[in-house]
Amino acid sequence: MVEPALGDGAAAPEVRGAHTRGRDEAGGAMGSWITQVLVVLAVLGLLGYEAISVGLTSIAVDDASRQVARIARDAYRSSDGSLDQAAERAAEAADVHDADVTDVAIDGEDLTVTLTRRAPTVLLHRFGPTEALTVRNATGRAPLGAI
Repeated sequence: MVEPALGDGAAAPEVRGAHTRGRDEAGGAMGSWITQVLVVLAVLGLLGYEAISVGLTSIAVDDASRQVARIARDAYRSSDGSLDQAAERAAEAADVHDADVTDVAIDGEDLTVTLTRRAPTVLLHRFGPTEALTVRNATGRAPLGAI
C-alpha cells in the first residue's frame, strides 16, 4: 500500500517522541498548579470579603446606634418624657440605617438605644454555626442632661 504524500491533503503521521511527551506532562502539571493557585486565591478572596463585610457592618451599626440614640433623646425631651415617642422616633431613624431597634431604655442619666443589623455576606449567613457572626448589635447612649 502506498502512503499518500503530504501535499495530497493527508495528515502527517503522528510522531510521539520525547520532546512532545515532555511538553504534554509539563503543560498538565503547570495547568494543575495554576488551577490550585486560582482556587486558593478565590477562597481567600471570599473569606476576606466575608470578614470585611462583618467588620464594616459592626462599625456602621455602632455609629448608627449613637445617632439614633441622640434622635430618640431629642424626641424624649420634646414629648415631655414619653419613652414610647422616643422608641417610635428611634425605629424611624434606624430604618434609614437598615437596622432594627431592639431596646430603648433610660439608664440613669442616659437614654440608650440598642440596634441590630445583619451583615451582607455570601456564605456566613447560610450556615447555622456561622449565622450568628453576621448579626451585629450596638448600644448607643445619649445623655439626657446634655443640650
